[in-house]
Amino acid sequence: MMAERMRFVIRLKDGEAMASLCREFGISRKTGYKIFERYQQCGLEGLSDRARWLDVQGTGRKISDSRNTFDLLSNLIDLAFIAWLVLHFSATGP
Repeated sequence: MMAERMRFVIRLKDGEAMASLCREFGISRKTGYKIFERYQQCGLEGLSDRARWLDVQGTGRKISDSRNTFDLLSNLIDLAFIAWLVLHFSATGP
């Protein structure tokens, strides 16, 4: 797989058109641009297979995104609990 991506990027850098290369390699242009963008950002390392387990249940969100969501929800729960404590003790007194 990585070798195919390398051939794709080399030919793209040699000036071949994205659309025709994508047709020849049997990939969408969106995938072609994604491969080239990863190459530009990470070099050859960006062409290696990426672990799909990082994708959370096929949502397209990565674990780091889920972690941020978890942290946000955790903070909201903490704030709700603090608000409940304030309301409870201000209504009942000390």
